[in-house]
Amino acid sequence: MSKKEEIEVAEISVICEKRVDNRMNINIAFPKEQPILSIKSSVMMLASGINLLIRSLPNSESGIKEYELIKEVINYMESEFINSNSFNDIMFKNDKFKGKDDE
Repeated sequence: MSKKEEIEVAEISVICEKRVDNRMNINIAFPKEQPILSIKSSVMMLASGINLLIRSLPNSESGIKEYELIKEVINYMESEFINSNSFNDIMFKNDKFKGKDDE
């Protein structure tokens, strides 16, 4: 987060729901009372959450090493961006993000 955007507590919810066609509805939500965040700050918060999840599961329970899981996550994200069918039905309601120039 930038210095302009110092928030003591910020919350982002990710809600995933499987559709009838086996695709996923993914909703990203913010509390109504929370100040508006930039997209970059929101992405960084979510990335930090992913890192925390990866680091929190002992190798003996997950059966996969941390660096292997990070590679899987990066490969998955790259494949989603490359795939022309991914996000082709995106609906974006921009009332909780600042533009890139607002950071």
